[in-house]
Amino acid sequence: MKKEAVERGWEPYLEELRARIQQAMGALVVSVVSIEGGMNNLLYKVMLEDGRRCVAKRYCQDDRSRLRREYDVLSVLHEKGFAGVPVPLARFDDLHTGIYSFAEGRQVDACDFSTRELDATVDYFTRLQSILLRDVTTELLRAQSSAFSLNEVTDLILERVKPFKEGREEMAPGIEEFIKESKALSIVEDLLTQSKKQFSARFYQEVANEDKRLSSVDSGPHNMLWDDEGNLTVLDFEYA
Repeated sequence: MKKEAVERGWEPYLEELRARIQQAMGALVVSVVSIEGGMNNLLYKVMLEDGRRCVAKRYCQDDRSRLRREYDVLSVLHEKGFAGVPVPLARFDDLHTGIYSFAEGRQVDACDFSTRELDATVDYFTRLQSILLRDVTTELLRAQSSAFSLNEVTDLILERVKPFKEGREEMAPGIEEFIKESKALSIVEDLLTQSKKQFSARFYQEVANEDKRLSSVDSGPHNMLWDDEGNLTVLDFEYA
């Protein structure tokens, strides 16, 4: 890892990270090891001298406020006694890094879900939906790609369709031909135009605050860890 860190210019960052974690956690850092698998961010497994483990997540820099979004939502869930998500331990905004509890577990493909995994997933979403906005004192950012009115839903769908219509989105074999033959994109646009006329009276009406709920957004099986007892830990709240 050290050679790779030097080549990519990470060594100064890792040295500073080690010092920050030691100060925040009150224990010496024994090791910082890169974790494979992150698509947009850099992940490190941190081992402390007292035996504790944690994860350092260095966020990709874009316009999505990934660190603030994830850390704030996890802080709210932790305050509410919400189990099954990483515990936020420290954040270093200038390093674009959050420190979280380390979660043991393995991924399970959706096709291999048993009743146990399905029940745990339903329980997770039920508990998440039980948290009311009025009971959250932290000012959370709006979820990425959220829509609070029919108009916003329409705009979101059209934005998703646009890359396919303009040929900027890579498509699986046969999909492009299907879209052309079926005229699917035109059908979608026509239906959205009709819906705007049909629901014109409340097309721009926003969902009331009391009806809004928290959403982890990207919480599919690829962001779920399962331990041997079937307990679920949901990861990745960057869009929440």
